[in-house]
Amino acid sequence: MSSPTPAVVLIDPDSRYAYDDAEALLAGSTDQLARLRFTIILVARWEPSSGVTSKRRKEMRTELTRLGGLYLGMVEELAMAYGAHQALMTRNYVERTVCVPKGMLPPASPARHATLF
Repeated sequence: MSSPTPAVVLIDPDSRYAYDDAEALLAGSTDQLARLRFTIILVARWEPSSGVTSKRRKEMRTELTRLGGLYLGMVEELAMAYGAHQALMTRNYVERTVCVPKGMLPPASPARHATLF
């Protein structure tokens, strides 16, 4: 009599590591997205402050435009790598959890910064 064939299909043991790698990559991408969001919020908060010169304000607006494009590009990369649903969930998580403390002040002027150190 022949032995019965197993009902369970063995999966390659390395597939578990591939799943762990994908989770680690998603966590790293989420962290990058959160850092970018933090920077955008910080620059957007500092841009209208009274201590910022008009030249510096213009630079900040240009930087905000660039950072916004990077943010959207990163969300698109997440969608291509992990699917649209996961990308939207990640973006929503980042937008709900990232915040900047109210007491953070704009950077000191270069002349004042030199005297601090």
